[in-house]
Amino acid sequence: MRIVVVGGGVMGLATAWQLTRRGERPIVVERFARGHHEGASHGETRNDNNAYGDAHYLDLLALAREGWDALGEVDGEPLLRRHGLVSHGPGPALGAANRAPLAELADALTARGIPADLLDGAEAARRWPGMRFESTVLYSRDAGVARAAAALRELERRTVAAGGEVRGNTRVAAIAPDADGVDVVTDAGVLRADVVVATVGAWTEKLLGASGDAGPAATGGGVTRGGGLGIQPCWRDAG
Repeated sequence: MRIVVVGGGVMGLATAWQLTRRGERPIVVERFARGHHEGASHGETRNDNNAYGDAHYLDLLALAREGWDALGEVDGEPLLRRHGLVSHGPGPALGAANRAPLAELADALTARGIPADLLDGAEAARRWPGMRFESTVLYSRDAGVARAAAALRELERRTVAAGGEVRGNTRVAAIAPDADGVDVVTDAGVLRADVVVATVGAWTEKLLGASGDAGPAATGGGVTRGGGLGIQPCWRDAG
């Protein structure tokens, strides 16, 4: 089976890597050059937050952990740095999707095998003296920071090493399915595929709209609201 993945950000490269683990040799077509800042996958790091009150997201989190563990380390350092996560404050401060009490979040995490501890304010202040706590604190050592840029490079390396291909600076103008397969129309010519996976983020509507009836698709969306405390401690890097 010939599979073309349109979009070479984290979703596209992760898809390609998983396909190679299933014995496929996908072709990834990316509009921009490697490491570009035009999409949503650039930057050195990404926050890895597991304090979600939505069971669906927690189930996805458990699956994602398997993938991060399989990716392992690069240059002697894990691609997912598990520094831990402290969650504290009233429900709305944790975001609209996370208004469940911290005790319920802790139970939901531990039910999925994810470490989670409830601490009183005094114990939390002892552990993290630079912060002020007024109520119960949820701490999970399983969360932290993902090395985003390094993960992209590793996903591409493993895809290519397993026989896949990543083509940069190649714009896809249209995806044209027919009874026998799919034509992926690019600036460099037409790729014939049995299956096409579109992982183009903000370009999805434009690309699939230009492609007419691109076949059945499942879509989903969500909104995460940050802040609410007046200040927002964060991890900052040069990316």
